[in-house]
Amino acid sequence: MLKRMEPIKLDDLLPSKPEFKLNATGKTYKIRLFTLDDGAWIRRTFGTDQDQIGRIFSDQDWEKIVKLAYHQLEDKSDFMFSQQEVIDDDGKKVMADITGPHALLRAIQGPEEGLSLITALTRSIINSNPSMSERVEEELKKKDQTESPAGEKSLTSLPANTDGTSIKLQA
Repeated sequence: MLKRMEPIKLDDLLPSKPEFKLNATGKTYKIRLFTLDDGAWIRRTFGTDQDQIGRIFSDQDWEKIVKLAYHQLEDKSDFMFSQQEVIDDDGKKVMADITGPHALLRAIQGPEEGLSLITALTRSIINSNPSMSERVEEELKKKDQTESPAGEKSLTSLPANTDGTSIKLQA
């Protein structure tokens, strides 16, 4: 017996919008596919070097990753500009401007959510522009080859201690 075929929907043909979830808000956010206007914004914001976006990902430059993600967010309403009273590094109460991208960065809880955001962004790049995805993948491969065999990566931006001294922490 033959089954009747369902009509094809336009949404089935177009790539879906990548998404990621944040526990801080309990919501799932969609990343828009990149347009020519987004490409122009990227060049104005990050420069005209074609490999810059790949390096942003391979260097895990979170300020730039989050700025790019914020620009591509479909719904930014949870991450609006605000002024908040904070205690600065000298212990003084000051008013701080919290930009949308900074608010998004504050909402990312841990490496799993960070990876989820990066995955959504790279899927958006791949679905929007396959040639750009090749550049991103190339930069990530270069980064993987320069890491230690154990895959260790420093969590700080401080240079390695090369003077022969070491500090031992006692429990």
